[in-house]
Amino acid sequence: MVARNAQQQEWNAGDGEGETVLSNIENQITSVIVGLDFAQAIESIPPTLDLYEAGMSSHTSVKLMLAVEDLFDIEFPDEMLERETFASVANIAIAVRDVLSSE
Repeated sequence: MVARNAQQQEWNAGDGEGETVLSNIENQITSVIVGLDFAQAIESIPPTLDLYEAGMSSHTSVKLMLAVEDLFDIEFPDEMLERETFASVANIAIAVRDVLSSE
């Protein structure tokens, strides 16, 4: 929990804008995705890219969810465990931000 709080403070150390926080979260999520098998053929991963259309399987989406939970020291609530939540980096970043802000 301490690591997450330090990381959250780091995100807020910028200009304090929500955009900066989301951008930092997106960058970290993109780094996780690059390490997944399906993403090796993708040249760039814009935040709005549909990850399922880019080749992400349901199995890989579970691996991504678990990696993101570990990275941010969070647990997605059941109501967020939908295909839409993990369809793009932008959607995942918003979900992470929402979970962090609710803790």
